[in-house]
Amino acid sequence: MANRQWQIWDDSLRIQKERNQEQKADMEDYQNSPQGIKYRQELAMSDSLRLASYRALLDTISNTTTQVNLINGGFTHIPEKIYQLTLLDTLIITNNKIYNARIHYFDNLKRLDLSGNQLTYKSIEFDKSVSLNSLDLSYNKLKKVPRSTRKIKNLKKLQLEGNGLTNKRYKLRLYRWDSLKSLDLSHNELTRIPRRIKKLKNLKYVNLSHNSIRTLKGFKHLTSVEELEISYNPLFLDPKYLVSLPNLETLILSGCGMIYIPPEIECLVNLKKLVIPKNLLSKMPPTIGNLKDLENLMLYQNLFSEIPSEIFDLENLLWLDLYYNNLTYIPDNITQLKNLEILYLSYNLLREIPENIGDMKNLKELYLHHNKLREIPESISELQNLRYLHLYENHLTVFPNSILALKQLKELNLSDNLITEFPKEIALFENLDYIYLDKNRTEKNTENYEWFKWALKELQDKGVMIKFDY
Repeated sequence: MANRQWQIWDDSLRIQKERNQEQKADMEDYQNSPQGIKYRQELAMSDSLRLASYRALLDTISNTTTQVNLINGGFTHIPEKIYQLTLLDTLIITNNKIYNARIHYFDNLKRLDLSGNQLTYKSIEFDKSVSLNSLDLSYNKLKKVPRSTRKIKNLKKLQLEGNGLTNKRYKLRLYRWDSLKSLDLSHNELTRIPRRIKKLKNLKYVNLSHNSIRTLKGFKHLTSVEELEISYNPLFLDPKYLVSLPNLETLILSGCGMIYIPPEIECLVNLKKLVIPKNLLSKMPPTIGNLKDLENLMLYQNLFSEIPSEIFDLENLLWLDLYYNNLTYIPDNITQLKNLEILYLSYNLLREIPENIGDMKNLKELYLHHNKLREIPESISELQNLRYLHLYENHLTVFPNSILALKQLKELNLSDNLITEFPKEIALFENLDYIYLDKNRTEKNTENYEWFKWALKELQDKGVMIKFDY
């Protein structure tokens, strides 16, 4: 099964690479065109003016300044004036052209953001006196983690995404940052989880998305991790590594080409948020129902033709997202999700929804747009906590009068249906902020239409935003 999944991933990667090459060729053509040349000249002039403005600003700031932001300034190095600001707490110098940086004499600096520059692992140096809590070196030209970062003893958050970090040619060295809680290694060239990640005993958040990682091997020592994002990797969930993450509360696995979730997912007993959209899943293991603490389950853009019944055992679920699947019906026992507040069922093939939908008393948001619904059950009037109701792009021919009982409704969208008449009673909505009724088959030049226009005027006078084809 893993081999099949990886083959799917490789095929999609090849297609994406071909698209990227086409886009690159188009971009090169544009850059060499008169319009592209003119745009670059205008951009260079803008950068020059901004750099001059920043330099003038630096000449005026006080030595007691605690925060400096120099964004898109065109700097090639950290200005000397910065080193005179002994009380500096935060330095943000992003999207410049800095290719060399010596970070020293910053006893009070806690946050340093050097993202979007030209730094390499050899061109940045930290003095041992630096006591940063947060360091952002993302989107530079790092092939390795700068060796001098090992001197930063109190580091809690480290961002290294969008570099050229790899464990093919080099061993990715991660140092013993005992205080580190958040590590972002996304958008790099990693093929496996770095072995030295086991040194980071206090990690709570790890982002490894957009790499080429195929296994969770290497996580067995990170029992403290609470949030793991490893989207857009050809990842196969090997059961033996799932048991290594007992404290995991959030798992995000978007776009991994997955066709299978192992039953051992139940080992993640503390899981509260499971996000696995944009995959190739058509089934869930029965053990998914054992994740009793799960509050958020996102399965959008998969291949489900029916809702796995085990989901209805998730008694603490607050958010269920199943949009962009192949669902043709919703079983009545969905109402077992008594605590559910947000339900996404849009972009499916639904012709009806359960008659007992009104039993889901805690629903606050219900999204059913882009289906084939012809009517709405009367029991929807019992959803007295409902605030958002989207029914656009369906086949409704009659306005569902039961909606008028939804006193807490803030947004109602019935656009792109086949409704011929709307009731004047819509003027009685008290909490409505938005109402969308356009692109229907409203019969005009009738007495009902005149009353309806009066109702819209009443709503407008209350401050309601209206979209309708008058």
